Parts: sequence; C-alpha cells; structure tokens
Amino acid sequence: GPESSLAAQLLPEGSPLWSTDNGSSEPPGGTVDIFDLIGLLRIISGAEQESPSADLDGSGAVDIFDLIELLKLISE
Repeated sequence: GPESSLAAQLLPEGSPLWSTDNGSSEPPGGTVDIFDLIGLLRIISGAEQESPSADLDGSGAVDIFDLIELLKLISE
C-alpha cells in the first residue's frame, strides 16, 4: 500500500510483522497472517492477550465489522 497508509505508519519497513513464518522477508503485498493481525490489533487496542470478547478466539477468524470499527477508531 501507499507509504501514508496506517500500516506503513505503524510498521516501518523491516518490521518483524512483515516476515512470514517461513523466514522470508518480502515486502508487504497486501497479505497478512491473521494471527499476526489479531495480535497487532490487540496491542493497538490495549486488549489483554486473552480477549474477553468472543470475537478473537484464536481460531483465525475475526468479525469483519468489529475489525472495521476498530480500524475507524485507530485512524481517527
């Protein structure tokens, strides 16, 4: 995405999040490991590692509407 994107601001080039599980460190191409994304959102939102809500249950699924709302809050 563009350098002005939220992700670029939060995660400078070379951030460990850009590294995939197999050790490669290709630049971000629009894909992200869902577990890394959930972990990042938890860090940003200040949530505990075990979220009290049922939305982040560690299964790799996240409610898209909750995600959109969280991103709106972050970007304001």
